[in-house]
Amino acid sequence: MLLTVQDNQGNAPQVFSFSNLGANADFDRIGIVAAPGSGETIKSITLNSLFREQKQNEFSLAGAVPEPETYAMLGLGLALLGIALRRRDAI
Repeated sequence: MLLTVQDNQGNAPQVFSFSNLGANADFDRIGIVAAPGSGETIKSITLNSLFREQKQNEFSLAGAVPEPETYAMLGLGLALLGIALRRRDAI
């Protein structure tokens, strides 16, 4: 079985090969993740196999993972809110 993934950036397709799969073969999820900050997106996924039947093929988007800067801005914003509330109570 061959799983081919093509990205939107025009790079060469990545091919994942699965061999020695017997009858009623079952395997776990396959995760394809772009390098952090690369901005890569998937254009197409092609699955080629000699199986007579395939069940439960699922393709889904993973949630975005926030960059460390996002957490820093969140922390700074909460700190500023805390300071503003403290000053307001002191007056």
